[in-house]
Amino acid sequence: LRSGALARNLHERIKAGEDFSKLAAIFSVDVSRDRGGDIGTRALGTLPVDVEDMLMMMTPGDVSEPIKYSGYYILVKLYDKQSIDQVDFEAARTGLESLTRMRKEGTLQRQLAGELRTKYNLTFVDDTIDMIASKIQAVYTSEDLAPGEIPSFSDEELGRTVATFGGVEWKVRTYVDKVKSQPEPYRPAYGTDAEAVKSVITDFITGDLWTMEIHNEGFDEDPKAVKVAQRAVEERVVTEMHQRLIGAVKVDDDSLRAFYEKQKAELVSDPGARLAVIILASDEEAREVYGALEGGRKFEDLARERSIDAATAKNGGEIGRVLYQPPIEQFPEVEDLVNTLETGAYSEPLAVPPGFGPDGYMVLKVLEKIESRQLEFDEVKQALGERVLALEQDKTFGGWLTEKMEELAVEIYPDALAGIKFVELKGRED
Repeated sequence: LRSGALARNLHERIKAGEDFSKLAAIFSVDVSRDRGGDIGTRALGTLPVDVEDMLMMMTPGDVSEPIKYSGYYILVKLYDKQSIDQVDFEAARTGLESLTRMRKEGTLQRQLAGELRTKYNLTFVDDTIDMIASKIQAVYTSEDLAPGEIPSFSDEELGRTVATFGGVEWKVRTYVDKVKSQPEPYRPAYGTDAEAVKSVITDFITGDLWTMEIHNEGFDEDPKAVKVAQRAVEERVVTEMHQRLIGAVKVDDDSLRAFYEKQKAELVSDPGARLAVIILASDEEAREVYGALEGGRKFEDLARERSIDAATAKNGGEIGRVLYQPPIEQFPEVEDLVNTLETGAYSEPLAVPPGFGPDGYMVLKVLEKIESRQLEFDEVKQALGERVLALEQDKTFGGWLTEKMEELAVEIYPDALAGIKFVELKGRED
């Protein structure tokens, strides 16, 4: 989100019971908005430090307070936490180097962009900013709000100056054109206050400032810079052409149902279990708790009183999510217990497997066993739609590519390709 006020407002609405994914689809400025804000599983070390610090204190189902990061405000919902095996440093080196480089490049780019805005004296016309914000506010409080919707402006409003920089006057019309130039599903919600509007326009104008700086400093005449720019244009053209070729591809329900029936045997849920755990610092304490259970004490009461795992203790030991078969397989001891214990039964004390919880000893209880079952069409329709659409798009592009290769009489010589030696070129700019 671009606005702190909006982030705080949405946080209160979520706490009051509104659906996180629906609000993300309307208001988020991230491309994950079309998935209700879902960014999939992310490893620690790949997210902003402030976000990861917050995640470490959260339990599945929690939604964070607004987190300010790089001019934006983030609301994070935690769906699940998973443990992974320790990766050897050398095996992870390349990925870590790439991540570190990307973070440094991002920091430098933001710093340089800030310097450009100062250099060219970027100044906003507050009255115009307030007018845009009020228009957006009216749209986003309507009952028939569509994600990506933008307000309409009169000719007089479109002609008003919203910002100036380097002798240039930036009009409301330019702002509207910039917004409309984006694909409709990816038009961000442009905020409901002046802070958010300024953030959006600043991002738009920063691109113009880079163009101005490149020209003023003569980079557009530098051979290396020209070559890089040409390559970027070529990549943009290829990307646009590819999108136009596959953009018209659609998948109807009949095709999805046919695919579902064909793949039905594979479309089953994983078996799983709902578990509860009491974790103690020592084997002696774990055996004390086990004895108390044998004596008739309730599992959930002992978990709240004795467990050192803060994430589960407050919930009476319940882990709070279903552990399906693949994650359980990471912990053979837990998998064996789930297979051995009856529903409602608890284990004898055992050491906590690495990654399953805090170091110590635990007593595990099986709350529910969930058997594998056939997934219904409506449960997998969205996922199948994405899968089938991708297949159809690949088929369309592949057909076009084959046609063009035949039209241009393209010939490929595998023997010649086999003789090429590919080496890693470090430090080469060409």
